[in-house]
Amino acid sequence: MNGKITALIIFIISFTASISVAADLTSLLAAEAFYQSGYQLYTAPNAGIKEANEAMILFNAALLLDSRADYVPPEMINLAWQFPQGDYSELIKVALEKYLNIGRTADLDVALKGVKYLLEKLESREDRQIFLQTLLDKYGKTNEFFASEVATQMGFLCSETADVNNAQKYFFYAFSTNLYNRSAFNALAQYSTTDKQVLSATAYLQSFRLAVRVNPLDIDSAYDFSRLAESLGLFSAASAGYRYCIQANNYLNPASSYPAEYYRPLALNSMNTRNYRQSSTVLQQVRGYGVFDVMVEAVSAAAAKQSGDTKEADAIFSTIKSNAQKILAGQLAANAAQLQDYAWFYSFVEDSNADALTWATKAYDADHNSVTAQAFLAYALVQNGQSDLAKPMLSKIGTTTQTAAIAQAVIYDINENDSDAIALLKSAIESSPATFEAYKAKEMLKKLGSEYVAPVDSVALETVLANEYGQNYFSEFMPPEKMVTVALKTSSTAFSYGTPLDTQLSIQNNSSEPLLISPDSIIKGGIRVDVRLSGDLKGRFDNYILKTIRPSYVIKPGSALFVPLKLAEGKLKPILDGHPQANLNMEVTVYLDPQVAKNGNVQNIFGSEPVKLIIKRRKLELDTLYLQQRFDALKGGKQGQRIKSVQLFAGLLAEQQNLATMTERYKFLYCEPGLLTSAIAKCMNENDWVLKVQAMQAVQNSSLDYRLVDGISLQLDNNNWPVRLMAVYTLAQTQGANFQTVLTWVVSNDTNKLVKAMAAELSTAK
Repeated sequence: MNGKITALIIFIISFTASISVAADLTSLLAAEAFYQSGYQLYTAPNAGIKEANEAMILFNAALLLDSRADYVPPEMINLAWQFPQGDYSELIKVALEKYLNIGRTADLDVALKGVKYLLEKLESREDRQIFLQTLLDKYGKTNEFFASEVATQMGFLCSETADVNNAQKYFFYAFSTNLYNRSAFNALAQYSTTDKQVLSATAYLQSFRLAVRVNPLDIDSAYDFSRLAESLGLFSAASAGYRYCIQANNYLNPASSYPAEYYRPLALNSMNTRNYRQSSTVLQQVRGYGVFDVMVEAVSAAAAKQSGDTKEADAIFSTIKSNAQKILAGQLAANAAQLQDYAWFYSFVEDSNADALTWATKAYDADHNSVTAQAFLAYALVQNGQSDLAKPMLSKIGTTTQTAAIAQAVIYDINENDSDAIALLKSAIESSPATFEAYKAKEMLKKLGSEYVAPVDSVALETVLANEYGQNYFSEFMPPEKMVTVALKTSSTAFSYGTPLDTQLSIQNNSSEPLLISPDSIIKGGIRVDVRLSGDLKGRFDNYILKTIRPSYVIKPGSALFVPLKLAEGKLKPILDGHPQANLNMEVTVYLDPQVAKNGNVQNIFGSEPVKLIIKRRKLELDTLYLQQRFDALKGGKQGQRIKSVQLFAGLLAEQQNLATMTERYKFLYCEPGLLTSAIAKCMNENDWVLKVQAMQAVQNSSLDYRLVDGISLQLDNNNWPVRLMAVYTLAQTQGANFQTVLTWVVSNDTNKLVKAMAAELSTAK
């Protein structure tokens, strides 16, 4: 072998003058060959930085041969992200640009990996800002979700230098471009708190509402929306929010105790919208818990009275008073919180000063540390002409509760300090305008010659929200497991040797809301694919595909996202290509947002069943006539036919070699390896450089005999750089240390940068 290598070097040197750089070579098929070699190389289980460097060269070659090969740039970015120790900055700049040029279909996870990789390679903050600004200027209109993420990073960079004005500018741009951008909103909210620059109420409401769209189980955001809407007098919107909180809570905590924090404000806001039917429904639901909630009962009675149903109102009020008498008589037990409810009822619903003082005193005695109990007692004392006793208590607890604020306002009024009384009453109303306390405060304002004016036009703002989110403001709660339908889509569940296997994961949005897939979403976009092989060959490939998807757009109701799955690439490709005569069953299992339990079991999203599909790869029915037809096609067929033939012969060659090492063999037609290698080697004598590239890529999973080694070695002198590059790479996989001298010569003498780079990388030790 050493003699052959030496002779090869002499041959190459003698023809050095004939090597010329072929300009502007293009080929979709050759690009695909380089891509397949690179993908299989860097996704191998034992791949390291050396393999990553070689794969990046192969990907670069693919992109040069087919500038529209949109499947190459994301793999280049993923490779660089997986091997950050590699210096691929210039290549990733090109890959990122090509990838983002496809517009809004670019996956954010891939694009942001590219951005973060390049940012980490830049040494100064100024360089990072210039880089991000360039991206923002270029892609601000073509991919708004991407631009929003870039602007957010710019905002954080400005924050590091205390450049507050520019930081706010970028955060505002990020949020306005993508209202789902929670990071940008939180940053703006932080600035609003620090600098007392208030975000608009609409911005807060939108952010809270969209947070629920992103994650329908986010009760906190639904509650924040409801509280804010209520404080602005948007009682219909607030009612919808509290109702949603109840629905979500029932799903999350089906056996939980009565959630008063949602039912009470729902009852109040329903009353304020004069929605008697909903008020009645709320009352029945609360009673269904076996609870007698004085506040909900009283609010429902008031709503009934509003609607003209005085009989129902009187009945409810009568029951409340009857229970109160039983408690006073010791016939019915009541805890501290229930005593406070009766103090509230007699203070603000019945407006009975004497009864209010009785119940406030009992509530205070039951829990004298409670601010609420102290506030009720202070209010009752003031209303009963005992302001001097109330003042020390109010001085202690302040006016943070509506009841305490109203009590203090009464004292101001008594002391003829009308301006302070008016200011305090308005503040009390604004904190929670739906309550009975707020109605009391409004009555007092009128007596003082003033009135409360809401901080916003509630009708106009509710119209804006209704136009954006529907007349009900919130969609009906849908259990998460019903929100999406996940399925595997393929043109057929059976395919033949040599035909492509196109498989896509379909994620269909069944909800009435747009669906966002992101790290903050209820669906985070994690995908795991396991493959189990059965039939003539057996194997198990867990984690065959692990990826995260993050679309740059929302999935509309009724629409679906389709994610291509590369089942026939990577570790399975040598098996599928190298066993043409095997019947194979591929049992594909796909998990969405998988979680691995302590016992090692993999759980699918929401505890649902993973998607499963069995795909059959039919064996090639081989006979001498078919083989002869393939030989004939290799001699005189069109380029596509010749490539198919050489791929078949390479597969049959690999099969013969594989079966020779197997103890249990499946039924197959024996093909003389010498005939196969001879046929493949003849391709090296053709003028079709694309055929040569495809042929060399096809034999990379086989052992090369002298015919193939000689035929491929001659390609080191080919005029076309893709042929030389594939020849160097293919020979290096099989020739071992004996090939080192050739690699050294190629590094010194080849005229193409990629060929030289590959030879240099192949010559380095692992």
